[in-house]
Amino acid sequence: MGRTKGCREDKGNPARAHCSRFGHGRRHGACFLRSRRWLHGSRSVAASSAIEKALTLNPNSAQAFGLGAAVYSVVGHFDRVVKYAQRSIQLSPFDPLHFVTLNALGRTHFLSSRYDEAIEAAQRALQFNPQFARAYVWLIGSLIHLKRAAQAVAARQRLLAIDPHFRFARWIGFTMAPSAHQRAITIPLQKAGVPE
Repeated sequence: MGRTKGCREDKGNPARAHCSRFGHGRRHGACFLRSRRWLHGSRSVAASSAIEKALTLNPNSAQAFGLGAAVYSVVGHFDRVVKYAQRSIQLSPFDPLHFVTLNALGRTHFLSSRYDEAIEAAQRALQFNPQFARAYVWLIGSLIHLKRAAQAVAARQRLLAIDPHFRFARWIGFTMAPSAHQRAITIPLQKAGVPE
């Protein structure tokens, strides 16, 4: 299995490391990386198109399904998020990048008012990566909605312990979420005392 053309071996970049490890071929690797780059560049529609192309080329890519869940959680296609997240976890149960997939699931459940499920997904994401501050957002917001304020404050304290400079206004600006999604999470974070 050779490296995918255009994907350098890069231990600091999990998507590139994925391409070099699994050598799914030039086109799959290029689509996978393009979707990741576009997602972080606020081009979610282009990212979803690249994900679908990657899955056409390799319908058993756990990483593409996982990143697809993240893309569709931003776009707001929540039914697809659940399906893609479940498929990613089924294909590769111990993938260390599942914290991204589970965070997308947490976002989806939170924005669908399924707060117990959002808490479960966020906690599972934090099991994979205890330093992943974004998962705390959905955990804290869901706890506030369920009137579990003491637990929300404890989660806020853990969030600020791992990222003392976390400010939710800056985070919301980075998430590329529609304004309705931004409003839905802002109020519970304010109630929990997360710095704005």
